[in-house]
Amino acid sequence: MCIYGLEKLGVVTSTSAAPAVGAGYERPLYYFANSIARMVATDLYDNPDHEGKPAMLTGPGKSAPFPYRKESLQALVYSVKRRLRVSNSLTTREMQ
Repeated sequence: MCIYGLEKLGVVTSTSAAPAVGAGYERPLYYFANSIARMVATDLYDNPDHEGKPAMLTGPGKSAPFPYRKESLQALVYSVKRRLRVSNSLTTREMQ
């Protein structure tokens, strides 16, 4: 549903960038990596006891359900100490 809605809004473009917080290794990450310029996935990837797979940090392709543009997908470890900076043409704000 998120894919349909975002496409309907016209925000899925070849120049778009998007963060996914608590992203895990879900299929939409790979779909968007093929559809937008940059897809940044964040999760608790640093520990196998957490929900995110640590392998996402070194080889997100291992979880890929289909071919995707590797240069467009970046996985980062999320921690409560990290601030996510969100910016678009209307506003810039920090998310905690």
